[in-house]
Amino acid sequence: MRFLLIALLISSTMAFAQKNIPIPLEEGVSWELAQWRSQNLSAIVYDLNLHIPLAKTDPITGMVNIAFELKNKTQDLLLDFKPGKTWAGQLSINGKKLKGNHAQGHFVLPAKHLKLGKNAVQLTFEANNQSLNRSADYLYTLVVPDRASTVFPCFDQPNLKARYTLHLDIPADWEAMGNGPLDNSTEKAGRKQLHFKTTEAFSTYVFAFCAGKFQKATETRNGRSLTMLYRETDQAKVQRNLVDIFDLHAHAIAWMEEYTGIKLPFAKLDFALMPGFQYGGMEHIGAIFYREASLMLDENATENQKLGRASLIAHETAHMWFGDLVTMNWFNDVWLKEVFANFMAAKIVNPSFPKINHELRFLLAHQPSAYSEDRSEGSHPIQQELENLKNAGSLYGGIIYQKAPVVMRQLEAMMGEEQMRKGLQEYVRTYSYGNATWDQLISILDKYCPKDLAEWSQVWVKEAGMPRFALEQVGNGQGLEKLIVRQEKTSASGKYWPEQTQLALFYPDSVALFPVEIAGEKTEINAVKGYPFPLASLLLASPQSYGFCRLDMRSLTYFLKQTPKIADPLLRGAARMALMEEFLHEAMPPSTLLESILEALPAEQEPLNRQQLLDQLQTIYWRFADPELRLSSKAKIEELLWDLLLSAKDASARLTYFSAYQSMAETWPAVQRLNRLWNKSLSITGLTLSESQRIDLACAIALRWPQRADSILTQQLAEITNPDRVQRLNFIRPVFAADQAQRDAFFNSLKKEENRDYEPWVEDALGYLNHPRRPNAEKLHYVLPALELLEEIQRTGDIFFPRRWISAVLGGQNSAEASAAVRQFLAKSPNFPYRLRNKVLMAADLLFRAAKMRKDSGNKGGEPQNLTELEAAIKAELARVEGTFYVAFRDLQNPVQAVFINEKISIHPASTMKTPVLVEVFKQANQGKFKLSDSIVLKNEFKSIVDGSPYSLSEGDDSDLPWYQRMGQKVSIYDLARAMIVRSSNLATNMLIELVGAENTTQTMRDLGLQDIMVRRGVEDSKAYAAGLNNSATAYDLMLLMERIGRGEAGRPVDCQEMIKILSDQEFNDVIPTCLPADVQIAHKTGWITQHHHDSALIISPEGRYFSFTILSKGWTNETAANEAMGKVVEMAYRYFSKK
Repeated sequence: MRFLLIALLISSTMAFAQKNIPIPLEEGVSWELAQWRSQNLSAIVYDLNLHIPLAKTDPITGMVNIAFELKNKTQDLLLDFKPGKTWAGQLSINGKKLKGNHAQGHFVLPAKHLKLGKNAVQLTFEANNQSLNRSADYLYTLVVPDRASTVFPCFDQPNLKARYTLHLDIPADWEAMGNGPLDNSTEKAGRKQLHFKTTEAFSTYVFAFCAGKFQKATETRNGRSLTMLYRETDQAKVQRNLVDIFDLHAHAIAWMEEYTGIKLPFAKLDFALMPGFQYGGMEHIGAIFYREASLMLDENATENQKLGRASLIAHETAHMWFGDLVTMNWFNDVWLKEVFANFMAAKIVNPSFPKINHELRFLLAHQPSAYSEDRSEGSHPIQQELENLKNAGSLYGGIIYQKAPVVMRQLEAMMGEEQMRKGLQEYVRTYSYGNATWDQLISILDKYCPKDLAEWSQVWVKEAGMPRFALEQVGNGQGLEKLIVRQEKTSASGKYWPEQTQLALFYPDSVALFPVEIAGEKTEINAVKGYPFPLASLLLASPQSYGFCRLDMRSLTYFLKQTPKIADPLLRGAARMALMEEFLHEAMPPSTLLESILEALPAEQEPLNRQQLLDQLQTIYWRFADPELRLSSKAKIEELLWDLLLSAKDASARLTYFSAYQSMAETWPAVQRLNRLWNKSLSITGLTLSESQRIDLACAIALRWPQRADSILTQQLAEITNPDRVQRLNFIRPVFAADQAQRDAFFNSLKKEENRDYEPWVEDALGYLNHPRRPNAEKLHYVLPALELLEEIQRTGDIFFPRRWISAVLGGQNSAEASAAVRQFLAKSPNFPYRLRNKVLMAADLLFRAAKMRKDSGNKGGEPQNLTELEAAIKAELARVEGTFYVAFRDLQNPVQAVFINEKISIHPASTMKTPVLVEVFKQANQGKFKLSDSIVLKNEFKSIVDGSPYSLSEGDDSDLPWYQRMGQKVSIYDLARAMIVRSSNLATNMLIELVGAENTTQTMRDLGLQDIMVRRGVEDSKAYAAGLNNSATAYDLMLLMERIGRGEAGRPVDCQEMIKILSDQEFNDVIPTCLPADVQIAHKTGWITQHHHDSALIISPEGRYFSFTILSKGWTNETAANEAMGKVVEMAYRYFSKK
């Protein structure tokens, strides 16, 4: 079965070619067209001449000679070309001039003029500016995935590799770079003619050249000459970065050559830096293009920014082997080249940055971003179907760039590092200068792995979504027996996700880690046997972990409060990530997570975790906080960030806190601080801002101070020395206008294709236009037209990532109206392209969630919607009365559903200690020490545990007086046990404690795993009381005791059932039963002493669900009010739990 998909693909392709089914003439390159051409064309060579004028407005003209061999001429051949206007050039085929038939983005080359074997086609043309990225004095091509045919006529598909000979005619004072080495150049009449050598074979999407007023640097590393073109005018900045840039490229080349066993597969590796480049980098063969700011770092660059640059260079260099030498057959496997570039980049650069926690960096760089798409309604598989290359741009996103690397780490973990390397070496050797599919790779790797990789691949690569887990604890009085991982069926096929992860169990002074291999619906973790019950547990606690595992309430509470105390930065980061996922799944309100982040920030010293906290803080504040929460917290946040900025001990932390402060400043004093920093009337020791950072600061102030925006930006423009940065600020300047009409006019200008030339600038401008601090009335009207433009944007390709366009608009929207607008647009557009629909759903995910949370909060009518709200409601109710309360509520069938308040604080248990005595009585009866039907003589004289002196009970302090009339008579042990519980008889209690022993009772509690129940003595031992020798218990352990009874674990199941029967006959019902429905069975034990009132219960619903509720209280002065409050919170919890 493993090779079935490959066999079917090959079979269908061959059949298609043999049948010669006519290829429909349509826009783009369809899968059918691509398959036919790949079967029938070979030996393609392009000889391309381009004339590039000085003026941006003048057209670029060219001529291309195309040589190829043809295997089948039974139908016309389509040659791809998408001119900017009607084609008016010349065409000749095999030396014969013809009238060109151009339609739907193709030249139709008549079969009658073609020959089997070698053919030659020549065309003159005018290039389309769409992919030429022309500025006043420079240009560069960016033709991925199917836009080489906008520059020149070609067979524009990845599995038709060709060789290229490029000739450029450019202004004499310009520099240029192409895929091949420069062969020769001449100058004449103010023009320069450059002739590049013929290249090795590669796909059209990595064809590239750039030309313009660049500066040039050439260095030699390891005997290889490397050249860099750049635009940066700050020479100090250039010199500060230049050596590192060349060294990093040389190191990456050497490492890849050693790892793959194949020398750099192309004649050269040069690179050019563009100010407004759309991506971090693009792996053009021999001419990598980068965004200039990604490589030319500021003087105050952090270690993580330096690592980011090194990773980017390594990523693009690795593409020379993975993507360029071996190329995916079709763009449905575009993720394959990206994942291996990421995979290799980490191996290349990580050893050079020992100060950085690379495991943590991997986790935070991948999972949060991948989850943002995978948890959305627009989730899709890593490998996506693609019918036509014109839609390939919509394949890109976080699932390709962030989820796939996690999956690759899972793959390496299964195979082993060395076996993985051997498999990849075979893959690269086998398909050098050719194309391969993911299934072909898997067929190779399968030979090096004992597991069925095809089965694994089917879920992880070809299914949408991600796994969802639940973690159950199974144990007894000795501790854990095992943990059970239960997995939901979330894949469309119904298959379960196999996964290798790490489990972390948190204890007061340590963390226990366990490798876990999840397989199927249920996975048992037996390695935990003998470990105590943990304070918290975290299933997905490794960089290769992926999915969502709901935290139980105990873990959720622990991580919210105790995460700063976790010593391991990786576990802290994973716990914080889990908290954010819990929040997004509505486990708590925004205020709870926001407060937790603010508490954690001052203690966090790991830069990566610090940045995660700040990112989460900004997400919660800007996307989810309602006006009331923002109003109440903004000053507190600003002052905390300012204090952390001033006290930061290193430049990295200082810049990080400054960026966060700049982003979150809202109050007038905070904006004035920013303004004083910008106008240099205020300075911060150790904080130096680069020109780009000062521009960002000016924009932040202009956004918040629109009345001064024009003067601020005018002054800032006057200070800028770099012309490209001047151009960018002039472009986005209108979005800061105080006049709404000016901002609207700018947005409307983006409806014209020519105004979307610089993708990063457009995205920045949209972000400012739709900033969260803008009132809804100023931005809501941008949502619908932005959505309506998506199809055109995909068609024109000026915004390569459609997701970024719509994210820039929706990222600042936080209203229910905006959420509804998106929903309505999608509902009214049933034919909207499904990939774009997915991008919209991804971009709108946080908007949808925020709107739902606010709706639920506003319409809940006082009903808590999640556990955190339930806890808050309980605390609020109890706070209405004087006293201290101790709460432990839990659902036995779903232990995640729980609420704890002061649950671990020991207090006097009053008569709730009688339940442990009941358990001990049944235990000893079962051991044969006596029978429950046995009788003992009733007495009222007992010995103090202090000195053995006698004492007796007062009838007036006992709630069951009839027993005192039977002194000297025999009564059964069962009747005493029942009286001890049902009527809370102190006399019966002391008789039974004397019979079974207080110390035995305590030991039984320990055997049941209850560490905090202590039964020292009977009732009214005044000497013991004076000596401080009192019984004690916690709400948590009393809750556990009721759970043990309910589960049949506190003795024989039949005995536990009898105990439930006795507890259900309780006659004192002034706390837990007061507000519960009459048809609910309540097996409970109350307790009362001065200013103490308790109740501990096993609650059984009419449907047979079991809940364990314990609530203790002390220190109140109004007993009635305290009882009413406790009854109400029990009702809240029962109503909430019974609905889950």
